[in-house]
Amino acid sequence: MNLRKMLVLLAAGFVAVVALGVYVLVVDRGTPPSDEAGPKRVLPFGEMSNARFHEGVARLEITHGKDAPIAIEKADAQGWRLRKPLDGPADAATVLAILGALRELQFDQAVQPAPGETAGYGFGAPRFQVRLWVGGKCCAFEIGGEARGRTPSEKKAYLRLEGDPRVFVVDDRIAGVLARRPLSLLDRQIFAFLERDVVRLTIERLSAKLVCERVRGAWKLTSATPRDADPANVAIILGAMDDLKAEEFVAAAPADLKPFGLDAPDLRLTAAIEPGQGPASWRAGGEPPRSECLLLSRTMDGKTYGMKAGGTLVFTVKSWDAASLRTEPVRETGAK
Repeated sequence: MNLRKMLVLLAAGFVAVVALGVYVLVVDRGTPPSDEAGPKRVLPFGEMSNARFHEGVARLEITHGKDAPIAIEKADAQGWRLRKPLDGPADAATVLAILGALRELQFDQAVQPAPGETAGYGFGAPRFQVRLWVGGKCCAFEIGGEARGRTPSEKKAYLRLEGDPRVFVVDDRIAGVLARRPLSLLDRQIFAFLERDVVRLTIERLSAKLVCERVRGAWKLTSATPRDADPANVAIILGAMDDLKAEEFVAAAPADLKPFGLDAPDLRLTAAIEPGQGPASWRAGGEPPRSECLLLSRTMDGKTYGMKAGGTLVFTVKSWDAASLRTEPVRETGAK
């Protein structure tokens, strides 16, 4: 064998070794994980952008065990509305958090049980049943029992998609996201008006009644009293009323308001509102202003309860909000 042939054989051997190494590194070790292993999104929205997903969502239904189903619908481009088991504006941030958690939900493992073997996964009495409408299509799934994680502190759950024979193992924290009381889904903003649109404020406390009216841009008491209204104090009351958010909703349409001190409210505030017009056009024969009325209880065991007149929801009021709402609207005697 001459030198030329020896060099050719050595070069060929070297190429073969390199090719084998590349195969081991790329083909054997570098193949992407299949759908059955590694974290993957469970719901079939992975190809949709976040914006497109949220734009396409129309309705979400959640049934927690034997509780009444919760239904949330998109009211408009920016707002959501709770439809079941009660009706009212939903808190947009809370709804978006739930939708975001569902979109990003991933599974670590997927198994395909034999026919009749799904009972061990907790689907006989699922903890949650969820239906989500996106882009005109409904995605339904159930969350069954808890599954073992890789460590004792890690909790997993079994999930089954409608129409899919597989059982997915997902993070059990999704159960906490879905376990919402209907009252916790409501928008906590009580009123929606601008202070400048209020033409009259009526304050009733026990047997006393004061009426403050905006006259040529200034607040005046039109009830039987010689004192003038303090514009700064009236602004405090209206500002607190306009910005009022429920600390927590505690009851919906209770049979008895006495436990909340609202059968005989300690304070009743009524704001007459004429959006964008002011009192002049109202007096000239325009549409009469709408009214927003707040009922406020006395402080009971450290809590103050509130309710919109004519409404059904009872909520707690933060102490500093209650103090602002109880501001005296009149100028102190001798004050300038």
